[in-house]
Amino acid sequence: MYMIYAIGATMLKLTEQYDYTAPENFFMTALQYISAARESHSVHNIEAMTLLVLYNLRSPSNSGIWYMIGLAIRTCIDLGLHREAYYGHLTPYEGQLRRRLFWTVYFLERVIAVSLGRPYTILDNIATVR
Repeated sequence: MYMIYAIGATMLKLTEQYDYTAPENFFMTALQYISAARESHSVHNIEAMTLLVLYNLRSPSNSGIWYMIGLAIRTCIDLGLHREAYYGHLTPYEGQLRRRLFWTVYFLERVIAVSLGRPYTILDNIATVR
């Protein structure tokens, strides 16, 4: 939740007068909780990394963003989120959430790679999820 606040506060700060809690304060608080999520290879790990990337897209220091999104997409691949077969045992709702997570990470990775002149992590024909 603190990452959502940090992203929102950053967007407000960029678009209008913002004199409330600094986005960096929310970010620093969130980092205390994100470290636990980064230690495991799970959907929560991917969500945490994606939120870090979204925050860093609009922050003054976006160093390491290509590495962060690369880790998120590699975790997706490691878990099998890029394969349609992965979703057979999930409820339709849970499957839809994970599909959306995969495609969000996939899209962000493409945009960041193109903007930085870096290679893609995953080829188009490897992802069979729809």
